[in-house]
Amino acid sequence: MAARKLGRPSPYDPAFCAQLVAHMGGGLSFESFAGKVGVSISAIYEWVKRHKAFQEAKSQGVAKSML
Repeated sequence: MAARKLGRPSPYDPAFCAQLVAHMGGGLSFESFAGKVGVSISAIYEWVKRHKAFQEAKSQGVAKSML
């Protein structure tokens, strides 16, 4: 028998990757993206750990925010 997952499902959406790059490219912070999508800051840091594409989007966003 498979173990049941506890807690709510994550509101993560792969579309957040492009949104994050655009958000940070506009000069806004990574942490403020949490407010934009309606989750906690700890949630977006968890997404970085769990979703390689989101981790890459954060890296791209950091680079764009330095322009």
